[in-house]
Amino acid sequence: MMKAAVLNKGSPVKRILWLALFVLILLASSPVFAADYYVATTGNDSNSGTQAAPWRTIKHAVDKMVAGYTTYVKRGIYNEGLIRFSRSGTASAPIRLLNAPGEFPIVDFGVTESNRVVHRFDMYAGTTTPIGWITIEGDLSPR
Repeated sequence: MMKAAVLNKGSPVKRILWLALFVLILLASSPVFAADYYVATTGNDSNSGTQAAPWRTIKHAVDKMVAGYTTYVKRGIYNEGLIRFSRSGTASAPIRLLNAPGEFPIVDFGVTESNRVVHRFDMYAGTTTPIGWITIEGDLSPR
């Protein structure tokens, strides 16, 4: 008798299953969480990374970034070591590192004639984890 109730078109069990399926489809199609963060030479890496309380280093921002995050770098000279992306974005939620609109930051890796380094922006998460969907943009105009 119980089996017939489960198969009945209007049974509560069947309605709950359809509702659960609908909610799963809705969640799967919802956009990925995205966040905007900021870096400024006047910031501090213990800040929250907001426009009012920016981080200090690009490296710190990159270490925090996940799919869907965008970090805007404000004007100034950033003396950075190795900046390594160790997480991947996605097609619908790339990781984006951009100059803040109208601002022209300079990233100085300290490369000299005797201290040549091939890669200072690096993408590595191990030998079996691919990384992609990362955008780094800035203005290359001479200043």
